[in-house]
Amino acid sequence: TLPMQPGMQNYPGQHIDWYRETLGELLDLAATGKLKPIVAARFPLADVVKAHQFIEAGGFAGKVVLVND
Repeated sequence: TLPMQPGMQNYPGQHIDWYRETLGELLDLAATGKLKPIVAARFPLADVVKAHQFIEAGGFAGKVVLVND
């Protein structure tokens, strides 16, 4: 089975101009608060094991975030 293509392993290096432009746009959106990621759960760094268990269990949409309390 082939991995999904294009992948982050090789696409940026093969398309550096696109990557730089897109990354700049992404960082601008983040800096202005226009980027609204979906966060499924937040875990303190001390609960990193629980965070991994949550990820492995699946059944959620969004990102899992570790926070430094």
